[in-house]
Amino acid sequence: MKIRKMIAILPILLSALYASAQSGEFTVTPSVVAGGGGTSAGSGFTVDGTLGQPVGGDVSAVGSFEVRSGFWGGLAPSVPTAAAVSVSGRVLTPDGRGLRNAVVKLTGSQGVTRTVTTSSFGLYSLENLQSGQTYVISVVSKLYRFAPRTLPVNDNLTGMDFVGVE
Repeated sequence: MKIRKMIAILPILLSALYASAQSGEFTVTPSVVAGGGGTSAGSGFTVDGTLGQPVGGDVSAVGSFEVRSGFWGGLAPSVPTAAAVSVSGRVLTPDGRGLRNAVVKLTGSQGVTRTVTTSSFGLYSLENLQSGQTYVISVVSKLYRFAPRTLPVNDNLTGMDFVGVE
């Protein structure tokens, strides 16, 4: 068990030794809640180990080598990202039949346009859209005209049907 601990600590000590040798003197600022562990020292550096939780926020750095205190000091906070959503529906003729090969265009606020062609039943689906955005959706067909729509998309939207006008 002691060998595993030594192997786990060895890269940290070697990094500190390397930084000390490259940059001169190196000191790790102690900031502990509970005592324990021990002290490791070498040529120009000292590391105080603990079994307790260090105080968060302190940073000891020399050159490109940096040690952050706190149990999860080196990790960035987890920030939720916008979920991917979809928009789907049908493109229909004036008498309610599905219109095949119509082109459905979706344009985002940044001007990026995505297109999809309807199935033989007039079905379409646009996947992996960023939620919280506003999109303009339009349909292009050789046979019919369709009014474009502006959609704020915060969740999956189904049943976004378009009925053609002659």
